[in-house]
Amino acid sequence: MGETFGSEHYQRVLKSHQRFIQELSNNTGYSVSRLLGRNSIWRVYDTLSCQRIHNLTTPRWATPEVFRTLQEMTSFEVSFSVVTHKRKEKARLSGGVLLNAILSNFSKAMEQGSPLKFIMYSAHDSTLITLQAALDVYNGLLPPYAACQLFEFYQENDGSYSIDLYYRNDSSREPYPTPVPGCEMTPCPLTSFTELVKDVISTDWEAECGLKLSWSNTSIIAALAVAVAVLTVVLLSSIAVLIHQRRNHYSREE
Repeated sequence: MGETFGSEHYQRVLKSHQRFIQELSNNTGYSVSRLLGRNSIWRVYDTLSCQRIHNLTTPRWATPEVFRTLQEMTSFEVSFSVVTHKRKEKARLSGGVLLNAILSNFSKAMEQGSPLKFIMYSAHDSTLITLQAALDVYNGLLPPYAACQLFEFYQENDGSYSIDLYYRNDSSREPYPTPVPGCEMTPCPLTSFTELVKDVISTDWEAECGLKLSWSNTSIIAALAVAVAVLTVVLLSSIAVLIHQRRNHYSREE
């Protein structure tokens, strides 16, 4: 992410809002350097947005114009961080993980005849954004409360399976159809969908994140067992020597 936020294009956009960021620093108490950090402007916008939605009093400096500017800057920051710069690489470590779980649910339904008709995940707006980025359907707008990405899974008359996507971000109307980029059919055949998203799904998330240790879990357990055994032998040997010395001491006194 350092490469993303340090890029020339990103820094150029921030400089165009330099005066606004300075005023924001004066009003929030956050330093300019902190506001220029990752997702900091988003946090300010999100806090004010939550206050407005819950009818709480917002600061006097948070005028409609300030709020609009914050929303524009946040939308740019989010889009640039998850879509514009190395979308697929980032999706493999974020939204692609959830997408893989959703595909696993479909596989279970096909293979095991799962009785479940509906599965719902509750998540943050950032989770929804990264999922849409993995699907390459993110529209660049911040999701409102209760927004959801819908997956409809069908079994066709010929026995094959397909997927339809819908996005709901407005409760006053029906969800928006979300065509799968690169798929020539709607609904999209499952085989085509799986092929289109394979580049954003990691087969070993921990390894790609650098979280895996060089030793396997079995090796670590074996090493710990050996260490415990050695310490036990040393402890018992020390006790035996101590007992032997005390016995010799008592024998000499007699």
